[in-house]
This record gives sequence, C-alpha cells and structure tokens, in this order.
Amino acid sequence: MRFNLVQRKHNIDSNRYLVKANSDYQDWEITTLFYSAIHIVNAYLFLVVNKIPTSHYKRKKLIELELNLIYPYHCSLEMQSQKARYESSYQDLTPEIDMVKRCHAEIFTFVKKRLLEFDNDDVAHLLRDDDSLENMR
Repeated sequence: MRFNLVQRKHNIDSNRYLVKANSDYQDWEITTLFYSAIHIVNAYLFLVVNKIPTSHYKRKKLIELELNLIYPYHCSLEMQSQKARYESSYQDLTPEIDMVKRCHAEIFTFVKKRLLEFDNDDVAHLLRDDDSLENMR
C-alpha cells in the first residue's frame, strides 16, 4: 500500500512538472493523472478490501463492486487516458485535460477521505499534499 501512495505522489509530481514546463506532452499529463488515480485506488483496495488487482480489468471490476460511486469517474479517466495515448495525434487536449482533472479530483477526494479514516500516520503523511490541480495550466 505504501508503494502505491508513493507512486501516486510521483505521478502527481510528474504531472506538475509537465504542466509547469508548459510542455507539448498533454497526452502524458492525462496519463500521469490516470495512473495517480490507479495508485490511490490500489492503496484503498489493499488496505480496506484486502485485494490487489493484477490487471486493469480486475481493478475496474473491484471499483465497480467496492467503490461504485467513483466508478463512472474511473471509466472516464481510463477512456481519456487510452485516447490520449493511442489516438491523440498530438492535438490540443485542453478540453480533455479539464475533464480528466475533474475525474481525478473526484476519485482522489473520495478515496483519500476513506483512507484517512484509518488514522494511519504513514497514510496521512503520504496524502498531505494539496492535490488540487484546477489552477494548473
């Protein structure tokens, strides 16, 4: 679980770097947010459900069963990540990034609140960052 939270932070830091650099790598901005969400969900699934999904398909099924309130956000984020990686043709993805940020924020807020209920100092430390990305770009 700690690995997932550390990796989530790495993905957020990578996203912030890409945005700050005003890069042309909007596909990677979307991808880093998708994987940030994946890692916080994995931490939750490990800590709360005691399951470690071994594929995107299995994770998606677990989200549908255990975290159904964020399931639509996860599906949108996954779809936008796939489109950005495989179909973007390096076009302007600003509208997609705005939607991806909203989905990421919904997932992060929902899962973070539940993880912090465990009163675990390590979890609290790893989630202390302000992950609001609205003001970026």
